[in-house]
Amino acid sequence: MERLRALRQRLVLPDEVAFARRELELANKHGDHGAPFVVLVARHFASAPGVAHEVAELLGGRYVLDPAILDFLAHPTALLAALDVDAAFALLQRIDEAHEGSLAAASAKYWIARSLVLFRKESEDGFKVAGLLAAAERDAAGTLLAECIAAPRFERERLQVGLPVLELVGEDMEGKPLALSSYRGKVVVLCFWSFDNHVARGAVPVQVQLAKRW
Repeated sequence: MERLRALRQRLVLPDEVAFARRELELANKHGDHGAPFVVLVARHFASAPGVAHEVAELLGGRYVLDPAILDFLAHPTALLAALDVDAAFALLQRIDEAHEGSLAAASAKYWIARSLVLFRKESEDGFKVAGLLAAAERDAAGTLLAECIAAPRFERERLQVGLPVLELVGEDMEGKPLALSSYRGKVVVLCFWSFDNHVARGAVPVQVQLAKRW
């Protein structure tokens, strides 16, 4: 970690404004095919002074029907945070209207709902938020977004203390069939992790010690 910190201190960061302007120039140069450049700015350089509103106008206007809109909606928080409240809502509503009934519209509704909570316009369980999330889940049926929207409800209904644990079926380290239900009545610790998460990898030695101890 010390070597990584030292390396980061030596890095010379790019001029965000200059980089954003260059990307917007490329978008203009490529005309109707320039949406990816605008999305790049929206996701990584939206906080650069004088950029956010220009990017929002392009995404809500010239490129509102471009497939790249989905790339923006996958990670829109940088731009939404850089915009004022009214501009953020206007952009999302424009995308929602332009893509009625599609995954893009569902994503826009989802972020409108999240923004209502973020900007404290309505609580998490408010009527408008609930309606937007229900419509988004319907439009996004069968996608990861629908699962994300359903997750809090799933947690409330299926993952509470005292409820039967959900069945998990797979294979153990030796390739033998494994079912979580076979451990019913015993204490079980489940740890979800991945190799690409350094925090998860760092916990492995502790998990090995716990396994040996118990």
